[in-house]
Amino acid sequence: MDQCSLYVFIDRSVDTYALIVVEERNLPSLRRALKWVVHFKKLSRREEKSFLGAFRRRFRKVMRYLTYSRLMYSPEEIHRFLSSLNLVKYTIYCDDSLSKWLKRKGYRVIPESRTPSNLRSLMLLVDNLANYSRIMHKKGKLEKIRELVK
Repeated sequence: MDQCSLYVFIDRSVDTYALIVVEERNLPSLRRALKWVVHFKKLSRREEKSFLGAFRRRFRKVMRYLTYSRLMYSPEEIHRFLSSLNLVKYTIYCDDSLSKWLKRKGYRVIPESRTPSNLRSLMLLVDNLANYSRIMHKKGKLEKIRELVK
């Protein structure tokens, strides 16, 4: 990994953590490609079903802009992964509850509630990834989850 600036987005849905890493140079293209992203919890049951059906296909289209896409099941897994990146220039945006834990581990973290408006679509993307993964895991459809890891 070269010394470019990395943006790390982490979200939690019950016991599933989703993490995406984006190089700064890919942010504009990724943001343009995320016009379809909405807050999962604001969807009706019918909208949820249709959104889940389309999520995997849509996510795979934006994966080319991501450096990493990971699913984890504990904060310790996140810490091990972040440690493996040798982060020099980075910004981490994550769930407010997880931000305190990561700060104690020595990371520079911005809580989700303070995410700038131009990056909210990326926070929504990782939120959707966490929700999708949790739901597919619960249904036993692990093959659908594996495709979204990079």
